Amino acid sequence: MRGDHARRAAVFAVAVLAVAGVATADALVTATTSAAQPTPASAVVSGEAARSSAWYCAGVASPPSGIQPSLLVTNFGRRTVSGTIDTVPVGTSIAAASTFTAAPGQQMSVPVVAGADSVMLDGGDVGVDQQLSGAAGISTAPCSSTASSSWYFAKGSTASGDSLQVALYNPMPTPAVVDVTFVSASAGLEVPPAYQGISVPPGTVLVENAGDHVSGDPNLATEVSVLSGQVVASETVQSGSPSPTGGLSLVDGVSSPLRQWAFAQNADIAGGGNVFDILNPSSSPATVTVAPAFVHDQAAPLSLRVGPQSLVTFVAQNQTRIPGGVLFGLTFATTKDRGIVVARQASGSGAPPAIATTEAQPGGVENWLVPGVPPGESPWGMSLLDLAGHPVRVTVLQVAAGGRTNPLGGESDVQLVPRVLYTMSSASVPVGSVPIVVRASGPVAVELDAAPAQPPGVETVPAWPLLSPAS
Repeated sequence: MRGDHARRAAVFAVAVLAVAGVATADALVTATTSAAQPTPASAVVSGEAARSSAWYCAGVASPPSGIQPSLLVTNFGRRTVSGTIDTVPVGTSIAAASTFTAAPGQQMSVPVVAGADSVMLDGGDVGVDQQLSGAAGISTAPCSSTASSSWYFAKGSTASGDSLQVALYNPMPTPAVVDVTFVSASAGLEVPPAYQGISVPPGTVLVENAGDHVSGDPNLATEVSVLSGQVVASETVQSGSPSPTGGLSLVDGVSSPLRQWAFAQNADIAGGGNVFDILNPSSSPATVTVAPAFVHDQAAPLSLRVGPQSLVTFVAQNQTRIPGGVLFGLTFATTKDRGIVVARQASGSGAPPAIATTEAQPGGVENWLVPGVPPGESPWGMSLLDLAGHPVRVTVLQVAAGGRTNPLGGESDVQLVPRVLYTMSSASVPVGSVPIVVRASGPVAVELDAAPAQPPGVETVPAWPLLSPAS
């Protein structure tokens, strides 16, 4: 993917210069209380003390023609970890095994053939991403650290020129029976009979083409309900025809709706934009507060009503309180116990534009592990967003060879305040060139962006929650 890098760098330069105003803004912010919530268990890194860990990757099961699947393995720990990859092609339970060794503090790309992958590791402190690369660009999404009885995806499209595939992988030793339903922003709940009671035998992966039964819909959310057993689900979203500027997205599923989600780094640049889809999968309406955060300024939150089993679209470039050409963060929160699910589709300028779909980050996470940018890309910048409702202190560490952690430039002691974005540019600190550990005294969101790219959000690098403090 290629974009207007100079224009993008200028946006970040303005943001970085504005960081000087954070201390002043700190005194002006009125803290709001963030509702406590559990962390989804679908993509969480086990701690250093873990004797073993596992990752399940369904998204590389059926890549488009000419697209190379691979797994990106990041070892944040201080000891060498060995792993085994069992790859199951679509339509069979016969697995092909391969092995690898991940050195401490290192990141490696492991090519795989098309199929769902189970990655078994003899230790913790290791995260695994699934990646597709080729003519449609590069797309990276976390694998899942557990199977689940439910999965949610807030953004998809079966409009003309788009495609939406749902991968259902059963890595467990018992059969699973699955229902797949859709929620359309215009047509409401869609329940295709062909997608009810799908049998997924043990150790197999099925890929369903949503356009076969729900066609011509540009705003479509997906719900996967497991009637018996457990599965891992992911989506492959193709926006327009493959091209050098891209439009292919791997999307990891959300195993549970939550009351708070966030995107730490977005930008509305001429010719591009950010569209956010909010799914309410419950049977009662939800009020959702959308709170913008800026490096240099603040804006009042907005309030949206999302009906029961409904999907609502929030177009950032249509909001007068979100200025064009600046970096901003967004927090989505509801008081509903069952929660919501949020996704973003970011697009850049160009003909055709680069387009990427990404799930939001959950609130409630204090420690994050962020891999370096994938092969073929270079770091651009990272943003941090305070989700606690009160000032939070953050330490950002880089992981060196051997698993040692060192302060990242001048980022060893950063104070975040609500609705004030903190940004780091790769031009000033080596953000993204090596794996990163983010430790905070309260919940935060973190987003690392890669280049070459278009606006922030088009080529993001997924981060993993770490439930125990990183060493």
